[in-house]
Amino acid sequence: MFTSSDAAILTTSLGKIVYQAGKKILSVYAHDFSSELKQDNTPITMADRESHEIISGGLASLSAPGFGVLPVLSEEGNHIPFEKRSAWSSYWLVDPLDGTKEFIKRNGEFTVNIALVSSGAAVCGAVYIPVTDILYTGFAGYGAFRIDALGSRQDNPSAQGRRLPL
Repeated sequence: MFTSSDAAILTTSLGKIVYQAGKKILSVYAHDFSSELKQDNTPITMADRESHEIISGGLASLSAPGFGVLPVLSEEGNHIPFEKRSAWSSYWLVDPLDGTKEFIKRNGEFTVNIALVSSGAAVCGAVYIPVTDILYTGFAGYGAFRIDALGSRQDNPSAQGRRLPL
């Protein structure tokens, strides 16, 4: 279904999106911020919301080869009833700030996550650690990669980085 070129283009695009979201998260992290509780009694901050907006906007303009523009299921997005979601054959699964409790504790242990899910399985994804500026990407059938110092590579974000062992 996907070529290696499709995989490279898609993971590069995801890398750019999570990097931008991570930059926004770090700008909030650098200052005093407040948190509040969501309906499920978990915390949310301005960083969660702003990261969600960046990712949603980036994915809305991203056409996945063979899929087109896909719906987004995000922890910080609108509630989408199961009846509707269960009819999706493919979608973006997003956690715009995974580890909000750690973010609030300021221990640096949080990530930005995006996955393309198709027929119930993850096809590709990106996990970005803003504090360490490390990006992990993966694409089914093509492998997983670690890219260190992503911020300094924004002039060449297609650099694959170090291939991870299977």
